[in-house]
Amino acid sequence: MGESMADGFRVEADELAQVSKELREATGSMGGAMHALDSTSPQVTGHRMLDMACAGFADNWKYGLKQLNETLHAINEGLDVTVKAYRESDEAIRRTMTGQVA
Repeated sequence: MGESMADGFRVEADELAQVSKELREATGSMGGAMHALDSTSPQVTGHRMLDMACAGFADNWKYGLKQLNETLHAINEGLDVTVKAYRESDEAIRRTMTGQVA
């Protein structure tokens, strides 16, 4: 008989959880970078032209980074739900296989 789609398919919940953690860190880093750009001034950068360049960069990238941040947040939430579902399924299967079903 032919192979089913599930043959050889594995999900590592810990790996998905790690990806979720790294996405949270990435979105935090982006937020910190945008905050730093927003708070630049000639007193901070040391030069008015550099301050203007930072402000221009922030204006140009603010919308795109906001959209990216929202997308990463949605992916992160989905990963968290997926990890929880896989872990709950694994636990239910383990309980069934060991005769611990209530």
